[in-house]
Amino acid sequence: MVKNRLRVHGPRAFLVLLVACFAPTASAGAAMSLSATANAVGAGTPGLAQPTMVTLTTTVDNNGASPPVPAGRTEKLTQTLPAELANELAKFGACPESKFDDNRTAPGGAEDPSVACPADSLVGNGSLQNYSEVSSPPIAPSDKVVIVKNATTGGLSFWLSFEPVSGLRSSPIIPGTVATNAFGQTVITWDTTPVQPLSAIKLLKFRTSYNANQATLQALEPFANSGCASGSWAFSAVGSFVGGKPANRTAATSLDCTALTPPIPVVPGVVSIRSSNVRVNAQGKGKFALACSSAGPCKGKFEIRPAKRRNPTPARRKVVIAKGSYSLAAGESAKVGFALSGDGAALLERRGGSSGAKLKLRPSAGGLVTGPLTLG
Repeated sequence: MVKNRLRVHGPRAFLVLLVACFAPTASAGAAMSLSATANAVGAGTPGLAQPTMVTLTTTVDNNGASPPVPAGRTEKLTQTLPAELANELAKFGACPESKFDDNRTAPGGAEDPSVACPADSLVGNGSLQNYSEVSSPPIAPSDKVVIVKNATTGGLSFWLSFEPVSGLRSSPIIPGTVATNAFGQTVITWDTTPVQPLSAIKLLKFRTSYNANQATLQALEPFANSGCASGSWAFSAVGSFVGGKPANRTAATSLDCTALTPPIPVVPGVVSIRSSNVRVNAQGKGKFALACSSAGPCKGKFEIRPAKRRNPTPARRKVVIAKGSYSLAAGESAKVGFALSGDGAALLERRGGSSGAKLKLRPSAGGLVTGPLTLG
């Protein structure tokens, strides 16, 4: 059962409902359109599928009006991908819905999936536009969309934050199911009713961009290019409407898969240090915490050196307590393990098992990042 995630209270609620009761019904003769873009690396084969970012944009109704007025409340949108796009969702992690189910969370808030969920559960992003007959301006766009693999439902979730009625923020979840049809095509069905709780609010434009880690093309993508046998890829979308009015609408488009756009460049993220005190066990091992921004992955090398003291000897200047490398996905927070070097273990022993130190991060892209540590 889908919950109504938009709560409207007070005089505004009365106005919304009153206008909804007398809102005119738009023409049922309007069309639905679909556009698609794809980025891929190499041709791809069934045995070696290549990373692909696929973006599908469905305009439910342009109706010839300006601004466009949808013909009815959309119940479901079904997207069908070409069979050559291999479904690799099984390789992704998943996130419980309880982590991102707050219906008033703004982008970047605690229950924004890009903050609350593991990076490997993020399947993509997108956008949404609603048409409202009770607010001005009439078109309400999303502030942010995150597509996440849902551990609770076993499907996908389209989380968004927007204001369908001015002044009333909502962060509904659109549930999605994924299946494979008799032709080997992946079929994704989105239940869009949570973003249209009133008859005066209708879905206008729905964009899904299936790409891992939100904005950058990574080695792992939810749908990967496994071939281009016919020279083109065919996509389709079917929209059904609440109460069956108007009748189902179908839109189709195709891409020349021999001339795909090049992959978008990987933008490195910004790494930050989240530890100040680090416990070192009897075996000389410890862990410090790092965080990577959502812009892209964070990779590099690290060194832990003694904190500066007055008049250090040349030998102390050269001591490396520990060193190694780190690698975090976009938006990930994780602990990085290290083992004391011989000099590092001797230093801690001389100082009674505790020592001030400095952690130096050398990202593969970007400048040096440093922070104090207390080892003990």
